[in-house]
Amino acid sequence: MLARSRLVAQQLRQHTIARPLAISRMTSSSTPAAANVIEASKQLAAYTAVDQHIKPEHTIIGIGSGSTVPYVVDRIVQQGVEVNKNRIFVPTGFQSKELIVNAGLTLGDVDQISAIDVTIDGADEVDKNLNCIKGGGACHLREKVVAEAA
Repeated sequence: MLARSRLVAQQLRQHTIARPLAISRMTSSSTPAAANVIEASKQLAAYTAVDQHIKPEHTIIGIGSGSTVPYVVDRIVQQGVEVNKNRIFVPTGFQSKELIVNAGLTLGDVDQISAIDVTIDGADEVDKNLNCIKGGGACHLREKVVAEAA
């Protein structure tokens, strides 16, 4: 498990990943140490994606869904009130909508926005060539719509 997490971190450092966010699926484990490694990997992936791809000039930003998204929103908030005050955040689902609202960010609707500057979203599985497998969850269609707008 630790070796796989290190591989994910290494891949993130070596590649610029915007759409979709590359994070390998890691199976859940009952040990707290494994859970901490998984969460740390998710945070690293999210923070790296935000740091490399959400720039101050981006004003319309798509926010995906899944277990890594809280870290994405956290990092966006860390960019500061001044940079976020003129931004609109477009969620792909209920979870990301709640995160955006609870963080005090401006909520947008993909049905009312014609173009999105950048979208950060996760993937369930990523191979060594960065080919991604998206989940088939309830947000999948909305994620595709938001990604296409970006």
